[in-house]
Amino acid sequence: MQLSHSLVLLVVLGLVSISTYKDIWLAGERSTRTPKAEISKNTQHRFIQSGPLLETDFGLPFDIPSTCRYVYVDCGCNLGVNLRKVFEPHLYEKAFFLEYFDKRFGTPEQRIRPDWGMCAFGFEANPYHETRLNAIQESYRRQGWQVFTATSTAVGHSNGKTKLFRDVDERPGDRYFKPGRLVGSTSASTMHDHGVGYSMVKRVDLTSFLLKLQSRSIPEVNGNGTEVVPPPAIVLKMDVEGEEHFIIPKLIISGALCRVDTLFVEWHSWPKTEDRWHMDSLPQVLHDLLKANPDCPTEYLDKDDESFAKDRNKSVSGSETFNDLP
Repeated sequence: MQLSHSLVLLVVLGLVSISTYKDIWLAGERSTRTPKAEISKNTQHRFIQSGPLLETDFGLPFDIPSTCRYVYVDCGCNLGVNLRKVFEPHLYEKAFFLEYFDKRFGTPEQRIRPDWGMCAFGFEANPYHETRLNAIQESYRRQGWQVFTATSTAVGHSNGKTKLFRDVDERPGDRYFKPGRLVGSTSASTMHDHGVGYSMVKRVDLTSFLLKLQSRSIPEVNGNGTEVVPPPAIVLKMDVEGEEHFIIPKLIISGALCRVDTLFVEWHSWPKTEDRWHMDSLPQVLHDLLKANPDCPTEYLDKDDESFAKDRNKSVSGSETFNDLP
């Protein structure tokens, strides 16, 4: 009997001999075993919450359309620059993501065709970027481009609400934040260890969203007979300020990870607690798991594309500009 991708990954994980992660998977399956002493109560509780129970009611401002053959999911999309690189790559020459977009989604000319089935979904927790992301969405949709943004929305291990804290690394804008006020910074986190003061934002279970996305009806592309038509693809980028430590285990357990074609993760070091060594080993564990399982075709890169981070390019119409927007 052939093992599922997720089960194979779990078997391989047992061979990695990192006992903490064995407990993480057990916690994810709602085991009643007593957690090991070196796993803090708070961390263990969050892993139990991140188990395989799937969500269905996302409360998002959009539905997943039936016209998506190629899908880019940007978790932590910030100003929306990488969403723009999908449809307007000529504005972002030599950006790191462009070669992967070309490989997975086709040429820039193909991606903007109405019949091509290109869709881009952006999740951003920081309320500061809501105006700009909504403006990009509206501008692109007028061009017939399928862009969907969920503002003031974090991704995580379950649906609900979460606190968004300001980072303490004093990037531009951070010094103007006051506890109890809107997070007026491009740098924010759902981990209280990384900041002070917070705003409440929506949280969406990323694994369940991806599984729903992966079960979509995939449209065919009527090529001209000579052009190269790539197979359907999903590219996922995560820059979620530490929440990846809770999302990745659930992606593996559910089997959703192996149905992502290209995965980009910007890892964030765990706070200085007794869990830090175990948590910070997850990037290497994930690399080893994917390398050991040839039946899981996911292309994995532990890197984000933060080029053109302070985007000042005008909108596609040329008559609008996002320059004055946060």
